[in-house]
Amino acid sequence: MTYEVDLAAAAVDAVARAGAMAATASGAAGPATTTATATGGAAGAAGPAGPDVTVTAAELVRGRLGGVPEGPEAVAAVEWAPEDVQARSRLRDKVSAVLEAEPEFAARLAELLVPPAPPLPPEPPEPPAGFGDRPDIRPAGRGGGLAGAATALAGRALGRIRRREPVALLGLAAVVVLLGLAGYGVFSMMTADPKAIALKEFKTVESVLPESDAMPADWKTVSAPQVNTCRGAGDRCKGVLSVAVSSYADLSGKTGQSAAFGIAACASVTDARRVYAEMTADETRGGPLSLPSLGQQSRAFEISKGEGHAYVRVGTLVVYVSEQGSRDDYKPAVLTSLARMMAERAQQAQDGKTPSAKVE
Repeated sequence: MTYEVDLAAAAVDAVARAGAMAATASGAAGPATTTATATGGAAGAAGPAGPDVTVTAAELVRGRLGGVPEGPEAVAAVEWAPEDVQARSRLRDKVSAVLEAEPEFAARLAELLVPPAPPLPPEPPEPPAGFGDRPDIRPAGRGGGLAGAATALAGRALGRIRRREPVALLGLAAVVVLLGLAGYGVFSMMTADPKAIALKEFKTVESVLPESDAMPADWKTVSAPQVNTCRGAGDRCKGVLSVAVSSYADLSGKTGQSAAFGIAACASVTDARRVYAEMTADETRGGPLSLPSLGQQSRAFEISKGEGHAYVRVGTLVVYVSEQGSRDDYKPAVLTSLARMMAERAQQAQDGKTPSAKVE
């Protein structure tokens, strides 16, 4: 079996450190009072082991080399002079020979000295689908890994605009409004648009999507921003000039969170109101989720304990945000922060400014 660190050199380092600790504890004078980590050793590769592990590893090496010709002398030489390059080299040769001949000894030593591998980041996903002719781009279940889920979620907004006939969707939207007035709604009531202009340039629409430094620390791009024209059949894309999508994930492995963004750039406020109604009415899987008043209309849904969605209409733009955890641990506060950022960026673009809002 092979190891990514030089196991023999790491064993020599352990013997040297154990010898230095013993000499320091006894107050003995001599070369062993200086701990060596830089002279040909593997401390930098394997990472310095804790005192208990170091002593255990050194004892394991000392015990096994006790039956090897000149083994005890090689161990003693490094314990006395940890920085003696020749002594370290002789001990390394002795340890290497035993490691090669005895896989069980190598495995035991590796358990002590080889650090665990860091968690693998999600595999890079395929680019999210454009408008094409796919009838639906809902993520199928919870599988597919963090990056795969983020990619599927990034396409979700595209499918919502195209799946239903506008008349039928408007009927569903009316029901949603009635339920909201009855106390079930968590979306904000419609407010006056401060400034609303149609964003016709792809570049301007793309700028509303967040750049890396607008996202939380450790979040990286999973699917790069894409902008497409709406190519749905019939009236499914009526009033929609373009749609933009992207997704991010915390690739550090610290939180397991990911987010997908979608933007429907509409030709007018009236079109945006209709698209917003269609998209929120089509959200049939989730229950209502509290969301502060954002833009002119906003609503959020908890799809499961591991996933939440938010929709915000800002002038002629309808933005969609999905926040997901690697398990049942999505963070509503993060969803709210991302939705607020997108709402601010959408308004900045319609004010003629370069979107600059970031997650607070």
